[in-house]
Formats: sequence, structure tokens, C-alpha cells
Amino acid sequence: MQRFARFLSVKMLAAMLALVLMASLLPNLAMAATAKQKAPRHTRNVQSMSMTPMSMSPMVQSTPAFSGGSGTQSDPFQIATASDLSNIRQVETQTHYYELTADIDLSGYGKSYNTTDGNGDPLVGWDPIGDFTSNENAFEGHFNGNGHIITGLCINSLTDNALNDVGLFGVIDTSATVTGVTLENVAINAPDGLVEAGALAGENNGAVSYCCAGGTVSGGYFTGGLVGYNNQTTSNSYATVSVDSPSGGDYGGLAGENDGDIANCFATGSVSGEGGDSWVGGLIGYIDTSGSLEDSYAIGAVSGAEAGGLAGENDGAITDSYWDTDTTGAGSDTGGGTGTSDSANNGETNDAMMQPATFVGWNASNWVDQNGSYPYLLGVGSATLTSIAITTPANKLTYNVGDALDLTGLVVTGYYSNSTTQAEPVTAADVSGFNSSAPNSAETLTITYGGQTTTYTVTILGTQSHSSADDTLMSLTLSTGTLNQTFAPGTLAYTASVPNGVTSDTVSAVASSVYAQVYINGLPGAIQTMPLSVGDNSVAIKVYAQDGANQTYTLTVNEASASSGSGVMISGFTVTDSSHNVVPAGTALTHGNQYYLAMTVQNGSSASLNPLFIIEVLQGGQMLSLDGVQAAINPNGSSTITALYTPSSTGTIDLDFYVWSNWLNQGGLPLAQPVSGTEIVQ
Repeated sequence: MQRFARFLSVKMLAAMLALVLMASLLPNLAMAATAKQKAPRHTRNVQSMSMTPMSMSPMVQSTPAFSGGSGTQSDPFQIATASDLSNIRQVETQTHYYELTADIDLSGYGKSYNTTDGNGDPLVGWDPIGDFTSNENAFEGHFNGNGHIITGLCINSLTDNALNDVGLFGVIDTSATVTGVTLENVAINAPDGLVEAGALAGENNGAVSYCCAGGTVSGGYFTGGLVGYNNQTTSNSYATVSVDSPSGGDYGGLAGENDGDIANCFATGSVSGEGGDSWVGGLIGYIDTSGSLEDSYAIGAVSGAEAGGLAGENDGAITDSYWDTDTTGAGSDTGGGTGTSDSANNGETNDAMMQPATFVGWNASNWVDQNGSYPYLLGVGSATLTSIAITTPANKLTYNVGDALDLTGLVVTGYYSNSTTQAEPVTAADVSGFNSSAPNSAETLTITYGGQTTTYTVTILGTQSHSSADDTLMSLTLSTGTLNQTFAPGTLAYTASVPNGVTSDTVSAVASSVYAQVYINGLPGAIQTMPLSVGDNSVAIKVYAQDGANQTYTLTVNEASASSGSGVMISGFTVTDSSHNVVPAGTALTHGNQYYLAMTVQNGSSASLNPLFIIEVLQGGQMLSLDGVQAAINPNGSSTITALYTPSSTGTIDLDFYVWSNWLNQGGLPLAQPVSGTEIVQ
């Protein structure tokens, strides 16, 4: 009701003026039942419009030339040039399909719309696709940007009545879809009288998804970084656009006004509304009663008469959406939203916005959420390949002279600037350095893909063919320390302990077959020196047979903590499951299951001890449990003390292990430096 009252007088005036204009232009034309009508919404201030009667002639739309395609769903029109993109408006009201096949630069369209330069030549700028000036030409097709980039979109409309809706698209109709569009270096300056302005579209009545924009957008009554007015669906999209206006209206980092559904979106640009009657939001200026917002956030600074970190004003529904109270400067609950740290404030601090725990419930198929960074949308925007790595080695790493390169089983993962990863389609053409004409015990192959490189090593044997399937070790030894278990080729998990101060240990893993290859922590070679630190140190030994069979041995080397001088030393702890199988380091524990926590204590003194062993479990600094047991340790010997542990909650837990003298007989003195560890419970 508040919004309705705000615009009631404007709507009535707009309706009367529209009737007068139609009577002067179309005295003999009855209102056709089939005429396209724009969806009801808030009406711009028509007092700023200049209405001059104009002549009208029938429009006949013919199919223009594109770079390919027939416009069907299976064979879309190919948009490869700025001219192709501009030609869409000739058939904008037809339900064709379009797809970008190349990046496009629109800077050739100039910077101004409907003006002239000093010589009287027109500076047309970009004419939005689907302009609603004549109330009939909304875009009704299906546009797929395919991740290509459109740069240089510039509209500087200096007259109030030049355009109603400003953006790459003016109005997207109810049946239309726009997806996969990336806009960079957008510069839009719309005058106060314009109704709607956004980098992608002035008004969206259809479905927008996987789109993003960066640049500046100024002016218009409903102004957003991506869309000015959202009347249907905008999802999985973001804007890094600075939005501002010198007069009143609704301004948001993503959308000026939302009467539809917005989900899985974010905005980072600053938003400013200088007028006294402005609703300014980091994400949305105003959410109407029919509007909804879900799983979204905003971090851009906001300023205006009524400014909110998420929305300037909310009359709709907001679910699991957040704003950064530090970066937006909006610490109050203006605009609504939900938060986990402060139910009254609903905003989150910058530190909280960098923690995955803040966004519990968000779908991992939509978001990348890592410690130390804001959540990022998957599959949106242009991404740069920053590195590649072999995540699964090829099955064949040993060749005979004359063999061809075999990449079966090889998985090369690409890492992108938008925090996404994908398996890259590497072929033999991407591999260099392979030469099987002569034996070579360590031939380095280089994989080059997308300008990034990674390497791996293969062995070229003599001409005799061997088809060994043996992927076992015949021995496993350390230069310092011994295995706690007796080695056997069929036993895959081992532990060992070394004294405090040992900074490295050399692992020797000898394969049972001379044709097998051994990798230690991803490095080729049967002998590798590994750095050590106090506590558990994990070593993975992978054995590849000549026929591609492989298996992994694990070794956990525990370096003891420094002794406190009592002759007692804790050399670390291990976690085993209910069947007493060692849980490898880095493996998450399952909440509700039973585990055993075991620490090894060495008594270097000549006297027997009867200490108290304490295992403390904490989470977030709060103690969850405290277990203690008293046990004897023989002189000059070691003992393993075990406690049963059942995780009762999920998340990160901290484990502290202590050894104390008997409280009653020895006064309760610490006998060794404590050992700490961290586990993840899921």
C-alpha cells in the first residue's frame, strides 16, 4: 500500500495523457484485442515526457543476415559480430533462438543516443534490443551468451523521451530467456525521466540466468546494476556495477525494483541515490509484496535517504540472504534479510561473510564457498585458466621401445580465476617430450593446455615386452625410525614414530616388480626425503603396475613433542575406527560413530611412573568432553594409552593430550609437553 500511494497520482496522470495521445494519433483505430500490453508496474513521472504527435507506418519484419543458423532451438542464429547483435532488433518480437559464437565489442556504436556531434552527424550509441518506447517491441526470443564477453556497451541518452527502457535489452518479454551473457566496461547514463535502466535490461519480464555485468549505470527511476525492474525471474547472476542517480527512485546493486523472484545472486558495486525520495539497497532498491529474494548477498557501499545493506525497502519475502555490515556501511536492519550471528541486526560482519558456516543451506551446485573469501557463483561470467594439474595419472607410465603414447586414465584438472575447476580434454597433441625410440629411465612429458603447463615422468624399457600386474611393495623403510607394524605386501597402512627434533626422514619403497613405478606423495621415484614437523606427517606411496593396476600404501610418521625434562615424552596420537583401523590424516570423522584416540608415551627415566592421562575435546574454544585414565609406564619403555571417543556434533574439533603426575602422590605436575591435533567431523 505504501508503494501504491507513492505512485497513485502519477499513474492516473499517465493514464489520462495516454488516452489523449492515442486519440490524437489513431482517431479511427479501435483498440485491438490482440495488442501487446506491458505488464502492470510502477509508472515513470510522465510530467518530464515530451509528447509530440508522430506519423505511424506499418512495420514489416524480415529475417536479417546473421553469421549462421536458422533461428531454431537446434540451429540458433549465430551472433559473431556487433552487426549480428544489432540485427536482432529487426526480429525482436519473434521467438527465435540466438547464441554468441565470439566476443563482441560495441564501442563502435558511439557513446550517445539520439544526439549529434559538432558536425551535425548522429551519435546513435547502442539502441536497446526490445525497446518499449512504442509499447510493442519487447524481446521475445531466447538468447544464449555462451560465456562470451560483450564489451563497450555505452548509452548516454540526453533526452527524457528518447527511450523508456535502457540496457543491452530494453524489455525482455514474459516468454523470453536470456542466459550466459557477460558484459564488461558498461557505461550507461540515463536521464531522470527514464523509467528503467540496467546493464543487461531495463525491464525483465522473462527469465534471466547465469549473467553478469561490470561498469557504471546512472539515472532512471528504477535503476539496477543488472536489471532496472525485475518482474519475473533473475537467478545465478551478479553485478559489479556502480549505480547512482541524482534524483528519487529505486536503486540496487543488482536490480532497482523486484516484483518477481531473485535467487542465487550477488552484487559488489556501490549504490547511491541522491534524491530525497530514494530507496537504495546493496542488492535491490525495493522488493514489492509479490517479490522474493533467496540465497543472495551484497557487499557494496550504500548511501541515500533510505538505504539498506540488502534492500532499501522490503515488502516481500527474503530467505537466507545477507549483506556485509562493514563494507556496505549499513549496520541496521533496514531492508530485512537473515543472518546467523545477530537475529536483530540480520547483517554479517566482514569476517563472518568470509566463513562457509554463515551460508549453511546454500546449494553447493550453485556456489563455491571457501574460508577467507566471499561465496562465488559457479558457471557465471568469464573465467581465466590459471593453472593445470594432473589429478589422476595415466594408467600406463612404463613403456617399451617403440610403444605409442597412451593417455588412458589421465585426468588433467584446470583451475580457473572464478574458483571453479573442470577436467580438461587433453589429447596427445597437447603432450610433448615423448620419445620411445630408446630406453629412458626418467623421460619427462610436458602437458600444455590453455597456456598452462604441467609435467609427469614415464619410463622407456628395452624391446622385451612384459605384462606384469604386480602393484605391491616388497619393502618399506625409513632412514630414521622403524615401522610400528611388521611390513607385509598386502598390508597398506603403517605408522612410525621419531624423536623430537628430526626435521626430515627418507622413505624407501621398493616395488615387488622391476616394471612397476612408485610415486611418493605425488613425486616419481622409490626414494624420497620428506620434511617432518611435530605431530603426524602423512605419506602416500602409490604403486603402478605395468598393465595399469595400482594401489596406495599410507604411512603416518609421528614426530614427538619436545620433552619437559621429566624423561616423559608424548610422541603423538592416532585415530582408529571401531575395528581399530587407522583413520588416515585429513579424513573426516563421522558424527555418531565410535573411534579410539591413542597416544604413545615414552618413559626415558629409570623409574616406573603411574601418571594421569587426559584427553580434552574442544570445539570453538568450548570443551565438549574430558576423559582421564591412570596407567603405569615401565622404566625406559613406552606405552599406548587409548580412550573411546564418539563425536557428538559436526564441525572442526580440537584434541589436546596431557600427561600429569598422580595428583594425590606426586602433586599434580605436568610430565611432558602436551600434544594437540585437529579433526573434522561431518
